[in-house]
Amino acid sequence: MTPTISLAMIVRDEEANLALCLNSLKEEVDEIVVVDTGSRDGTLNIAADFTDKIYSYEWSNDFSAARNFAISKCTGHWIISLDADEKLDSQAGSLRQLFNRNPEAEVFLLPLLLCADEKCERFSVIRLFRNTAAYRFAGKIHEQVVIMNAKVVGVADAPVILHKFITGKERNKKRYRNLKLLRQAINSEPDNYYLKYYLGVTWLGMGRYEKALPYFQEAVANIGLDRLMFRGPAIRYLVNCLRFCGRLDDALGVCHNECKLNPNYTDIFFDAGAILAERGEFKQAIEYFHKAIQLGTPPLLFYHSQGTESFLAFYHLAFCYEKIGCYELAEGYCWQALTVNPNYVCPLYNLFVWKATNLPAPEIFLYFKNKNSLVHEQWVEILATLFLDMGLPGLAAQCYEQSLTLSANISLKRIKSLLYSGCVQEAQKMVSGSENGKFSPDIAIEEIIAHIVNADYHTAKQRALRLWIHSPASRSKAWALLAIIARSSLASGYTKPEKSRETEITQTYLSILESCLHLKQKCPGVIPASATFEKLTTTIVGMLAESSAESNIHLADFFQRKAGEIRSLLDYKYRAARGLYV
Repeated sequence: MTPTISLAMIVRDEEANLALCLNSLKEEVDEIVVVDTGSRDGTLNIAADFTDKIYSYEWSNDFSAARNFAISKCTGHWIISLDADEKLDSQAGSLRQLFNRNPEAEVFLLPLLLCADEKCERFSVIRLFRNTAAYRFAGKIHEQVVIMNAKVVGVADAPVILHKFITGKERNKKRYRNLKLLRQAINSEPDNYYLKYYLGVTWLGMGRYEKALPYFQEAVANIGLDRLMFRGPAIRYLVNCLRFCGRLDDALGVCHNECKLNPNYTDIFFDAGAILAERGEFKQAIEYFHKAIQLGTPPLLFYHSQGTESFLAFYHLAFCYEKIGCYELAEGYCWQALTVNPNYVCPLYNLFVWKATNLPAPEIFLYFKNKNSLVHEQWVEILATLFLDMGLPGLAAQCYEQSLTLSANISLKRIKSLLYSGCVQEAQKMVSGSENGKFSPDIAIEEIIAHIVNADYHTAKQRALRLWIHSPASRSKAWALLAIIARSSLASGYTKPEKSRETEITQTYLSILESCLHLKQKCPGVIPASATFEKLTTTIVGMLAESSAESNIHLADFFQRKAGEIRSLLDYKYRAARGLYV
């Protein structure tokens, strides 16, 4: 007989997530049971598109009670329990394939991936179990399915539960709710080390490392090697807390001890390497990073941060090898990291800085071009930004021009790269193509500057007035541009700004000034672009000098900062980075 599967869910105000979750499961399950605990949005309407088994439950601050109520309404042979902000990825294997491969199992640990920005973490969670009275949830908060016999538990590598990324505001809202419920639960069960583990997790997430530390210490001391799904994260969170509290020796001691107890745990070797690198013990750190790479992805039960076995270890090796003077090795490991995970872009910044200290600007561009860096959209944006920040807008424009993925993409930085490489008309054409009914204040500012440079003061004034009308938040910038137009065209109407706007107007002047100083003419023209930008630069400096004592101070600080940046670059190039690639 083919086993039937019921999805059991508890929900509240999940209209933003529920459809995605249910769509990911509708082909995998035979029955969907949704228990609502008091939604005030469109959750129930969305649920009704997928099932008629919708029930209401009065919330009592007890997650297990609500989940067990949902299970009581299920008729399938198996139960899968998911939250609305999760979905099931069955590409690598379905639920029924899992049953066929493990006919003796009654409970399954499924992998759960939690990804945020560049970081992706893997946990093992019990979410799939037979629909018998033996398997029910326990615990008012961070509820778990009670397992009396570990032999009936199967460990799956697929399907995978994907947890949706949530904003910091949403996370903190849940953390404060959980903090209250966990304290209540611990008062009732003071010896429950799993509750203490979760309390530590909550404090850690809130950045209160000193409060989280004792809870993780208790959890690690009492959660044995037979509960790796808890011990793994507890150990790594303990190490993190010790590091954040400045106790590197203690953190390293925990790592060394766990490496002996769990010699296959890749992540703890990586953590030890990171601590040694932080202590400046680079040669010892290198040994641990190589060990992490050698071990590869740890067994499924271990909590795992993706990349500790590959791209993260490669990147840290690059850092350590640079510190001990092995620059070619450092460069090689940066490229290995980028090859394994092109979305992890930190090594790209390192490579750019190293090359910028040793190569003429055009050769830096050719180096990255020859490495096929312009086939990655994200890399193109980063390299163009770095060239812009170096004051090389022409090379930034070349990044965009020779990109294989950005030919039709229009961005503020792309417009700036054209404008400040002297390709004013091309920049204006791109601005026209970027509008499409949407008004962008930042792009509008660059368009106005292009008209000023072309001495088209009438159009520049119209666009600046449009900026004033359509973007109230940009009115001080619009005022600054109108003042530049009046001064440049020798028209009447230029006055000193009102005091409340002076600081932002001054910053606008300085921002335009910095961009103008980066001019590197690339496009030929009847009138050299350098002359028109020089006029704009002179105008801005004169206005700042005449405005107020405060504006004069900001102008002096600006030039001192530019001089400091030059000194820092020369210091890095000829002292700190001496010997690179020799």
